[in-house]
Amino acid sequence: MQSVCSPAGVCASPDRGGVYNYQMKFTCDICVIGGGAIGKATALALAQAGHDVTLLSPDAAVTAPQDHWDLRVYALNQGANALLSSLKVWDAMDQARIAPVDAMAIRGDDAGLGGHLGFDAYGARVGALAWIVEDSNLNQALDSALRFAPGVKRITTTASELHIDTNQAIVTLDNGDNVTCSLVVGADGANSWVRGQADINIDYRSYNQNAVVANFECERPHHGTASQWFLGSEGIVALLPLPGNRVSLVWSAP
Repeated sequence: MQSVCSPAGVCASPDRGGVYNYQMKFTCDICVIGGGAIGKATALALAQAGHDVTLLSPDAAVTAPQDHWDLRVYALNQGANALLSSLKVWDAMDQARIAPVDAMAIRGDDAGLGGHLGFDAYGARVGALAWIVEDSNLNQALDSALRFAPGVKRITTTASELHIDTNQAIVTLDNGDNVTCSLVVGADGANSWVRGQADINIDYRSYNQNAVVANFECERPHHGTASQWFLGSEGIVALLPLPGNRVSLVWSAP
């Protein structure tokens, strides 16, 4: 017995008992694999450029924090702001939870000699050097945009196999469905499954550091300044401004 397929792309293959198991066969221009902010923004941008896009990402609901602030924040620069604005995502975020960076103060481990670097938005002739945005705030806005985006099909099933030849790529999903496309984008993190399936080598170099993150509400105002200290053997400490007198600590600790 042979597999049978409908015009809608539903195919069925019989098992040994003659029972047909049904799988979906999807086709698109580009398949983006990765459920984070990078994968979502990539899918939206490619669809806006006229491509037929399939996004493989988990259906994890992102909820806005009520009485606390995300430990994970992003410092988004002018380019990221322009991209998210063009995708109609920037204005969809909760603006009350976004802090502009008006200045940067960088200090080195110089035995008290006072060496430092400083930058500010006025000198750079921009409205802000960057913006500090919580992970949940950004992802909620991206999820909302994806729900209404033409040209993007979002599939929440995990990929299990990737086959690449000179003409196309076929992504097999763990439920037996598959996606045929011309391009696969791996936006699936540091331990990328796509990179491994495509035999793309990478060299790892340890910085011998661990990341310590926390949020604080301070007595004194930060004046929109992102501060960074290079402390030699103690690592690198950064304090990023959040709305009000809050700051996000990022310590690259030994």
